[in-house]
Amino acid sequence: MDSDSVSSSGSLSTSSTTVSPESPDKDEISKIFPKIWQCSTADSNLSLHGFKRFKTSHLVNLRFLEQDLAVLDDKIYQNGLRLGIKHAPEDRLVLKHSRIDTAVPSPKDTMSRELILQLRDAVKEYGKQTFQIVSIFKTHLR
Repeated sequence: MDSDSVSSSGSLSTSSTTVSPESPDKDEISKIFPKIWQCSTADSNLSLHGFKRFKTSHLVNLRFLEQDLAVLDDKIYQNGLRLGIKHAPEDRLVLKHSRIDTAVPSPKDTMSRELILQLRDAVKEYGKQTFQIVSIFKTHLR
């Protein structure tokens, strides 16, 4: 998956760009910002009018977090595929149609304690931000 795209649900899909607090690259951020802005203002599944202050900033931040998680998820997913373990008969993840990206380093080179900690932090922050957005939305509807 080498292209960037925005789905009809507003999800951002990109495999070549990541934004992380440790090493934000201005070029990477400026490349992905237009796509994140489009997702955040699409208003397809979520009414922007439901937010109080900083509604767009909350949504843009959530999209950046989704991007970080997508990069981590792709590394883990690709490393799982490289293990060559036969998928479950139910194949709910549709692994039989998955393709291995040879550009992703091997599990030995990728899977680390650092990656696990990055994943935990990203999932924790994403959950916190999602909860905050839902809370703002619910408060406004009362």
